[in-house]
Amino acid sequence: MYTHGLAPASPQHQHGAPQGPARILHVFGRMNRGGAEMRTLELFRCLDPDCHRFEFCTLSREPGELDDEIVRLGGKVHRLELNLAFPRQFVKLLSENNFSAVHSHVHYFSGFLLRLAARAGTPQRIAHFRSTADGKGANLWRRARNFVLKHWIDKYATDILGVSRAALDGAFGRGWQADPRCNVIYNGIDCSSGGQPDPKGVRSEFGLPTGATLLIHVGRMTAEKNHERLIRIFSAFLRHVPNSYLLLVGQLKEPTNSRIQKLLRDFEVNGRVFAAGCRGDVRRLLLAADLMVAPSLREGLPGAVLEAVAAGTPVLASDIPPMIEVAEYLPIKTMSLLESDETWATAAVELCEDKALRTRLLDAFSESPFTMPPSAAAFRKMYAVNGESQRDV
Repeated sequence: MYTHGLAPASPQHQHGAPQGPARILHVFGRMNRGGAEMRTLELFRCLDPDCHRFEFCTLSREPGELDDEIVRLGGKVHRLELNLAFPRQFVKLLSENNFSAVHSHVHYFSGFLLRLAARAGTPQRIAHFRSTADGKGANLWRRARNFVLKHWIDKYATDILGVSRAALDGAFGRGWQADPRCNVIYNGIDCSSGGQPDPKGVRSEFGLPTGATLLIHVGRMTAEKNHERLIRIFSAFLRHVPNSYLLLVGQLKEPTNSRIQKLLRDFEVNGRVFAAGCRGDVRRLLLAADLMVAPSLREGLPGAVLEAVAAGTPVLASDIPPMIEVAEYLPIKTMSLLESDETWATAAVELCEDKALRTRLLDAFSESPFTMPPSAAAFRKMYAVNGESQRDV
């Protein structure tokens, strides 16, 4: 796909810009509590504010759940409506603010944004792929649209990132490996505010017996997270471990929530499954759980799986490419979604009974590329600091 090679830097980028922290504008649909958004804020906290300053542009006038946190960290949120006036407003925002980089996280639509950033003279233009697909289908119109947007990414991006090899494979096929602009930077998990395990307190909060086995799933109620299969697996697990419960953590969304409620009735597991909604203490819940089950259909880099391993919680996950990639570094158990619910349940029982697994998980995670220090170091190298390119390409 890539025919243009590394896009040349602007004269300002080559010869230096005004002194001060590099101002990087991240573009998201909206700053709600999603994996990509949370990982970006964790990176923001870890970078030196004298060198890097993050600001955010959202493609909606509606406020996001993380807007206040961004302001507390010293950032700004620029809310622009995605309408006919957007191109002019976006170019004006860039032209008036001397951003050293535009870092776009909106899949192929990044091509349109980076084209505008090039028009505004922004020196560094980053397309960041965080999933293997955008989940919006592939009819004729969308295929034509994506063809154009991918061409613009090729023409205008100075850096093309993936949260995993699988994310870049899904976006571009294997051709990305020959393009020096393309790099994988794994998300780093910040464990600095880990806290102490509180299994009794978590079980008490949800009215569970102290000795109950607790399975957990962290993820928004969207189709790709495969909650319906999760309920079926838990129903089979319950036959092996009667004193067990399932905790669902993440945003409740329709129509998935209604289908889950019907499954709970069909499988007669009402009273065994609890929906905790969005939480600010996910690590506390993971530390209290006996097993994380993640039968996802699609991921970019499964952040909730990494958070679970960082807490020492065993993981049983679908064998989609990003999970297999994680399993190269961490001892998680992957399994085909073609396997029966009973086979998944049996594997879950074995993981819960492996008392030495938590130590192996923690040791492996500490040596993995998914910790914050190597991730933050990779971003520091990529970003322009005081107008000087720090990238090794």
